[in-house]
Amino acid sequence: MTTINRLAGAAFGIHFADQIALVSVPLVAALVFDAPAETIGILVACQSLAHLLGSLPFGVLVDRSQLRTLVLSSTLISFAGFLAAAASIFANSLFGFAIAVTFSGFGVVLFTLSALSIVPLTVASNGLARANATIEIPRTISLFIVPLSIGILIAG
Repeated sequence: MTTINRLAGAAFGIHFADQIALVSVPLVAALVFDAPAETIGILVACQSLAHLLGSLPFGVLVDRSQLRTLVLSSTLISFAGFLAAAASIFANSLFGFAIAVTFSGFGVVLFTLSALSIVPLTVASNGLARANATIEIPRTISLFIVPLSIGILIAG
């Protein structure tokens, strides 16, 4: 299995989980926490906050660190955020849920930046388009499949 194929598999997992979070956070807020629209908006903003706060420092980190370690760390960060979000639901802590959602988003940001930096290091310039497509296709599939699936699941 090539580096690009392993990255594509990891990309599918992390983007699939991220899409579940993007769709589920408003649903959990409304159904579990009985949150009003303002709170739901704040929670969705918390997910975007990770991109806003993480992009520049993580970009510097990607330029100065071992990329393999960052990819592995990013998945652990996202997973820890997911576990913390689940724990906060059971603890009925809306604030903890918001922090966990933000934390999980940091993992997605770090993964994306790291993966995109690995591609040109492992593929010849004439193979960049195909390699980039290989690691981006899982994201686009997740963008389509997850909201559709969760919508069908909730409706049922």
